[in-house]
Amino acid sequence: MDTGKILATITRERKFEGIMEAIARGETGCLNALPVIAVPTTAGTGSEVTPWATFWDKKIGRKHSLHYPRLFPERALVDPELTITLPPEPTLAGGLDALSHALEAIWNRNANPISDQYAIAAAKEVLRTLPALMEAPGELPLRSAMAKAALLSGLAFSNTQTALAHSISYPMTLRYGLPHGIACSFCLPLVLRMACGKNGERDNVLRQVFGNDLDRAPERLGVFLEDLGVSTGFSGYGVRCEDAEHIIEQAGSGPRGRNFIQGQPPHVPNGAGIRNEFQAVMV
Repeated sequence: MDTGKILATITRERKFEGIMEAIARGETGCLNALPVIAVPTTAGTGSEVTPWATFWDKKIGRKHSLHYPRLFPERALVDPELTITLPPEPTLAGGLDALSHALEAIWNRNANPISDQYAIAAAKEVLRTLPALMEAPGELPLRSAMAKAALLSGLAFSNTQTALAHSISYPMTLRYGLPHGIACSFCLPLVLRMACGKNGERDNVLRQVFGNDLDRAPERLGVFLEDLGVSTGFSGYGVRCEDAEHIIEQAGSGPRGRNFIQGQPPHVPNGAGIRNEFQAVMV
C-alpha cells in the first residue's frame, strides 16, 4: 500500500526525484496525489487509514516517511479473506506491528481520548487473538479479528505517530535485517518498563490493556512475545550490549523517540547502569 501511495504521488515535474527533493526540503505540501483505494492483504501496517507512505533507501541506510493529508486513502476495503493464505512469518510480524502501533499511540505525547479508545481496543484484540491465529491460521473469525485490530491501531497512531519502539526498530532493520514487525515489537517490554510510572494518566490507559498490576506488565508482555517465538533480548539478534545501549540512546533523541510520554527522551542510564537495569531485556 505504501508503494501504491508513492506511485500515486505526482510532483510538478512528475518524477520520483522530485519526491525525494521535497522530502529533503521538508516541503511535501507542494506535492499532489491521485486518489488511493487501499486494499490490505496483511493485518498489521494500518496504512489503509493513515496519511503515511514509508520507504527505505538502503544505499544510505535511511527510512523516509512521506506524510501529507492527500495520502489518506479515499476508501479502505478490508476483506479478511485476503489474508487467509498469508504465511506464518508475515502473519506474526503484521500482528506484532499492529500491537506496537497501538501501544506506541498510548505512551505518546500526542495521545488523546479518541486515539486511546482505538489503541486500547486494538492492543487487547491482538493480545487475545494472535496466539490463537498462529495455531489456526485458516480460521476466518481469527483473521477478521486481526484485520479489525490492525485497522483500529492504524486509526490510533494516525492521530499520534509512533514513538520510541519504532525509533529503536529502524537500526534493527537496517543493520540486523529484522522484519519491521519484529524490529518494533521485540523491545516493547523494555519500552513498557520505561513508560510505567512516568505519567499517571498514561498509566491509567495502560491498565485498561494490561490490568491493574502494571509492575508485572512488562514481564507478562515479554512472556507473550517469547511464547510466539520472538526473542525480547538484543543479543538474540546478534547485537552487543554496548551497541544496544547506543541504539537506545540514539532512539530516544530521534523524531519518533521525542514522541515518547511528555515529549522528552526517556531516561536511559549510562554505562553499567543500563546493563543492570535492562539486563533481562538485553541478554
